[in-house]
Amino acid sequence: MAAYISDLITRVRGGFNSLRFGHDLQTAYEAENLEKLKLTVSVSLLLALVFYAIFAVLDYSFMGEKYLQVWAIRFAVVIPVICISFVLVRIINNYQIIEVVITINAVVCSLGIIWMMVLGSAHPNGVYWVGLMLVIVFLFILSGANFFLCLKTTFSILTAYVVSCLLWIDISPETFMASLLFLISSFIVGLTGSFFIDTYKHRDFVRTRLLDQKTKELTALTRKYQELSTIDELTGIPNRRMFETLSINYWDVMQRKHDPLSLLFLDVDEFKKYNDSYGHQQGDACLRQVADCIRNTLMRPQDIVTRYGGEEFAVLLPDTCLHGATVVAERIRKNVEDLGIVHEYSRHGVVTVSIGICTATPHTGFTLPVCIKKADAALYSAKQFGRNTSKHST
Repeated sequence: MAAYISDLITRVRGGFNSLRFGHDLQTAYEAENLEKLKLTVSVSLLLALVFYAIFAVLDYSFMGEKYLQVWAIRFAVVIPVICISFVLVRIINNYQIIEVVITINAVVCSLGIIWMMVLGSAHPNGVYWVGLMLVIVFLFILSGANFFLCLKTTFSILTAYVVSCLLWIDISPETFMASLLFLISSFIVGLTGSFFIDTYKHRDFVRTRLLDQKTKELTALTRKYQELSTIDELTGIPNRRMFETLSINYWDVMQRKHDPLSLLFLDVDEFKKYNDSYGHQQGDACLRQVADCIRNTLMRPQDIVTRYGGEEFAVLLPDTCLHGATVVAERIRKNVEDLGIVHEYSRHGVVTVSIGICTATPHTGFTLPVCIKKADAALYSAKQFGRNTSKHST
């Protein structure tokens, strides 16, 4: 039992601490919950308006000839305050000001009830203190105001009631003690309910922010992973996976536009001999230089070079006819040759590339796999022709 009570005290203390945010976090909390507070307060004020007006039927029975004075309090003071507050809540977009409006209404409604009791002291009006219980319930449970504000406001209402009963209201000691007991009980019940409601609201806010932060971090990691999964680690250009995605997208776009798409397949000539002779590190450096050369040769943002595999590269040239593709291919071939990367085991003495070209206007009878197959066949033809050249498909 002692351990249970200790745990309960710890949880309650933690709940109080969770109700206190720093300035920045509190500002964010208020901004996020502003519309919810406005809705809650608006509904509470409408209900308060209805109830405060309905209970006017009791005034005639309990107040005798003073019922008109009580109606003046009810309809000329309290209800106008509620109506004005309702309008203010709908147009004001400040969380703290709305909470002040809540406090003003609770105090005005309570003082209105106490004033009625003072006016009706000569009559058996002890039932009116029940109205204060309704105010406490509205304040703690329905208003949506923060726990500490409700606590201070309700304590002020109870203090005003006790002072009024001792100084101005003619109420029997038995009725006073019974009313005070019920009011304090409603205060404790409302206090407990408000505490848990406000605690859960604050904790949900914190958990939501943490979840949002985690989601953003996971999204960033996912995006980074996706980027890494589509970029060739060695050369820094898109990899074959990216080629497959882009080629399908480009093919679909060109098919809708009825424009040509050109595909270049490039292969570094005699690369196996280069790799075996100069070592893998030098081979990797060679591929990076060739990739940079191809990328720098392409003139348009939509022209894409990808590493297709090993020493093979693929270039996508959307909206490019066969003549334009041939010009680009020859420019790439010459620029790679002009790099002057020594390759003594090649007949050309430097690193060169062979290029296969396929240009097609996509349609039902000519698919992307067919285009890839033709470009690969043209590359094979360029190798057979003697390398360091470009050939287009037939």
